[in-house]
Amino acid sequence: MPHADCLIIWITGASSGIGLALAKQFAEQNVVVILSARREAELENVRQQLKNPNRHMVLPLDITDSAALVKATSKVIQEYGRIDYLINNAGVSQRALIFETTEKTDRQLMEIGYFAPVNLTRCVLPFMERQGSGKVVFVSSVAGLLGTQYRASYSAAKAAIHMWANSLRAEYATKGIKVAVSFQAL
Repeated sequence: MPHADCLIIWITGASSGIGLALAKQFAEQNVVVILSARREAELENVRQQLKNPNRHMVLPLDITDSAALVKATSKVIQEYGRIDYLINNAGVSQRALIFETTEKTDRQLMEIGYFAPVNLTRCVLPFMERQGSGKVVFVSSVAGLLGTQYRASYSAAKAAIHMWANSLRAEYATKGIKVAVSFQAL
């Protein structure tokens, strides 16, 4: 089995911010990092910054495209045989008064902040369950715990993913799959 001696860690939103920082930290350890985001050139730039860049995979992905999630998961499994960690980090923010926030923005925030990580996690779960182990991480925000002005829809999406993660943790606790929600500051 390729890379049997190391963890396989898939990070969405890996082209900048928290995803980039996580990729750098994990690459310092004996792991394979799968880098996903929409822009391939930025992902390649990240890969080149990592220790042992040829060890890691660039996997461009629009996380709102359900068919692409299935294909990407299959590609990872085909290449590595397993996924040890899925870090759902991709996201967008919001800063607007409720009255000024459009329905389109509300839907985009829910699509990227809730539906996309739920759908990707559902793609990965059967493989983690089959291997009897795995960890699913959702990068969230304290905004998901308390609503604040200018962030109503963002807070709602983060609260939704937090509650879904709690349910996932309860359902998979006896199957060797761990679930974590990591909180970032506003």
